Amino acid sequence: MEELLKFAIDNGLGVASFVFMVLYVITDKKQAQEEKKSDKEFMQSLVKSLDSNTETLKIVNDNQKEMTNTLEKLTYKIETLENKINKGE
Repeated sequence: MEELLKFAIDNGLGVASFVFMVLYVITDKKQAQEEKKSDKEFMQSLVKSLDSNTETLKIVNDNQKEMTNTLEKLTYKIETLENKINKGE
């Protein structure tokens, strides 16, 4: 009888340990999947932000080119006017 009781207790603890381990693995797996999903969403938002910044930088670059062209035209017109003024004197 004592052997039967000891066998039940030993196996009960073994089964409980195994069930706890299985539950831990399942819980950990779910948590890892949630973290992976969260990381994926973060990376997607980061990529969207970088795309937006890239578009903004392209627009700024285009505006700088336009300003440079306008300054070159103004410089040419000023030089032309200065030459006319200097010839008139």
